[in-house]
Amino acid sequence: MYVAILSLASLATGNALSSFDDFPIHTDKVFHFFGYCALVVTLCWAFPVEEPNAYGLLTMIIAACVCYGLILEGLQALIQTINRDFSFGDIVANTTGSIAGAATWRHYAGIST
Repeated sequence: MYVAILSLASLATGNALSSFDDFPIHTDKVFHFFGYCALVVTLCWAFPVEEPNAYGLLTMIIAACVCYGLILEGLQALIQTINRDFSFGDIVANTTGSIAGAATWRHYAGIST
């Protein structure tokens, strides 16, 4: 369900997002960061990430989320009717949010280094 909501929000038309124009510049990067942070934590909860295979599964979850973000950004560039653009800044925010989500899960789950 969360993936569907994230997909719909990422592929919403530019007109549907005009209400965000009142926010300070780059606020969307904060939304990207926390959205992907929550996505990783949700996936870690759904696919129990525990010792001893924690790092392999965490790495796969991060990679899947980053690839998912790349696909959505690519679709924004390809689908001309939604009036959205590819953004490298969004990719950075998605990636750092994914890593932060994994770090949050590691701390929450008590996974040692």
